[in-house]
Amino acid sequence: MNFHSVENERRDRANAHPQNFHRSGDEAVPCLLAVEGGRLKRFDFIFEPACGDGALVIPLRDAGFKVIASDLIDRGCPDSHVQDFLAPDFGTKSEAQRRRIACFTNPPFDRADAFILKACANYDYVAMILRLRYLAPQHLIDDTGAGDIRKGAPIWQQTRIPLARVIIPKSRWKMMHRDGYAGPKLKGGVTDYAIFIWEAGHSGSPLIVKEPDRRFLPTLNPHGAA
Repeated sequence: MNFHSVENERRDRANAHPQNFHRSGDEAVPCLLAVEGGRLKRFDFIFEPACGDGALVIPLRDAGFKVIASDLIDRGCPDSHVQDFLAPDFGTKSEAQRRRIACFTNPPFDRADAFILKACANYDYVAMILRLRYLAPQHLIDDTGAGDIRKGAPIWQQTRIPLARVIIPKSRWKMMHRDGYAGPKLKGGVTDYAIFIWEAGHSGSPLIVKEPDRRFLPTLNPHGAA
């Protein structure tokens, strides 16, 4: 196995999924809860607007959280509904709704900016799985294969609520292969991911937080003490 397989996957247009679906890694939810579990307890629900097959939804529900799940198409996530999160008719949430619902998702790579802006407009707490190099100035590193290098103000200057934290995983996650990719697959990861948190009321610069070693953390239970 060599790193060329990653480039081959990116360029393998014959096997490309039309909705750019990459299944979220198993490491994502434990990473989020290790740092943000206490904050998430403040919300009545977590909304996952790109739920796919439920890779984020199922472990969150198993941890005791109430999760509302949707996606552009039905990919088999239990108790989910079909909805286009970016559609104009996805209405703006009220202040009361923003206080009750947090948003956590792994957005489509080529629509990440749109997902961030829409989520931050509708919720007071937003967590997104993104490549760590999303921090590059104005996202000038184009790794979507679309050739659409962004121009204008960085996304951090456009959101309604501020970027509060960036969670750096304690180890590199497994490769998130594109759904439908038929080429050789890597068992290990070659891309650094992070969880970006936007939160209403945050002031100052965003914090860089390293995921703690969960062997030394108490069990996270949204209905009890962390």
